[in-house]
Amino acid sequence: MRLRPMDAAHRADPRSKRPGDEDQGNDGLPAAVQRVLQGIEQVIDYIMIATAPNALSDELEVIVAWRGQTDAAPETIREKLRGELKVAPNVRIATLREIQELGDSRELRKQRVFLDRRRST
Repeated sequence: MRLRPMDAAHRADPRSKRPGDEDQGNDGLPAAVQRVLQGIEQVIDYIMIATAPNALSDELEVIVAWRGQTDAAPETIREKLRGELKVAPNVRIATLREIQELGDSRELRKQRVFLDRRRST
């Protein structure tokens, strides 16, 4: 994942957005994870869920429908993500149906691949 240099205004307020910044948080991490998953032949479909168990940390869970033996699949995916992006999210193997149900959106016409369940109160 390539990070852009920060300009002075962005350094002054790290919460500020610039044109082209990812709306999904974590400096484009969901898009980068998506690219890695799309490069794994055995991945049929996936969904990513971001949560914030407490105010100071975010967690990412990647739920994957996998083609073939699933025994080592979570570790295979985690290692691929760790090697390419230096992140190791929670990985769970699920059925294609479960992923489609999680990603179903009645408001949107297409299947969602990223659910942001981080809510500030």
